[in-house]
Order: sequence, then structure tokens, then C-alpha cells
Amino acid sequence: PAVSTPSSLAATTPTSPQNASPKASKQIPPGAGPLVAAAEKAFAAHNYAEAEQKYLDVLRQDENNVSTLANLASTQLELGRAEEAEKNVNHALSLDPADYFSLYVLGRLRFRQDKLDEAIEHLSLAIRIQDNMASFHFNYGIALFKKGRLDEAIKQYERALELRPGYAEVRNNLANVLV
Repeated sequence: PAVSTPSSLAATTPTSPQNASPKASKQIPPGAGPLVAAAEKAFAAHNYAEAEQKYLDVLRQDENNVSTLANLASTQLELGRAEEAEKNVNHALSLDPADYFSLYVLGRLRFRQDKLDEAIEHLSLAIRIQDNMASFHFNYGIALFKKGRLDEAIKQYERALELRPGYAEVRNNLANVLV
């Protein structure tokens, strides 16, 4: 099997908005449930352009919907459109500065921009608010690893594995750190 590097994993870590943001279904505009479900399904299938369109359709009904803005930003991040992702995640955080998924998306964005200190800050804030998301700990561990903070990275990888024991990417990264 191919050896995963922290940077390649952070760039390709599949984190579906429906898994990372359980609040999404509770905060959507009335009648937008089918659109959100279709967006989540498209995201999970890596059809990011379709997911983006569905999230934009939801935002036409409520342009200040925090969870939809964060999910849209995450989708745009996967599409490689950092500027649009940043605009949408910042809008989400201006409405709810403690939205854990928005903080997580901003942390991933900062990692991709190689702004590791900011990535670590935002990912750690997301974890302080919502500690039971394996992908949060995994990406936080990657950022810590890249910053040379190996003991802390190991702890984050271990926490991710506690939350999702079969998380293969975490196992690969942990093995690479321990070698």
C-alpha cells in the first residue's frame, strides 16, 4: 500500500458534511430537507460540483444559514476554490463564532494555505467545542505533525482511533510517526 503523507491526507481526507455537522438537518430552512440530503449524498460521492449547487440552492432560501454556509465552504475547499470557501466560512463564523464545523473547515483551509499556527488554533477550538469527531482529531494531528509537535500529533491520532477504530488513514499516519 502507498504511504500517506500528512499533507496528502489533509488534502484528500473525505469528511462528509453530514457526518461532521449533525446540526445541519436541524437548522435548514423549511422544505430544504431534500436539497440538503441531495447535497450530502453528492458530497459523499465526491461529486462536489453538484453538492455545491445544492447548497447554493438552500442558501437562496436562507442566506444566513450557518450550517449550510459551512457545508458549502467545505465543498468549495474540496473543489480547490479557497477564496470562495474562505468567504463562506467567514460569513458562517460571523453569524456563529462558536460553530464547531465552521471552525474545523477554517482550520482545514488554513492548513492548505500552509498557515499552520492558524490551522492548529482553529482545529483545537473546534475540538474544544465538539470532541467526538474523529476527522477533527485526525486533521489536528496532521497539522501538529507538520509543525513538528509529534507527541501531540500522536495523541490526536490515538483519539481519532478511539472514536473511529477502523480509520485506516489515521492508522497509516500513526505508523509513520512511530517509525
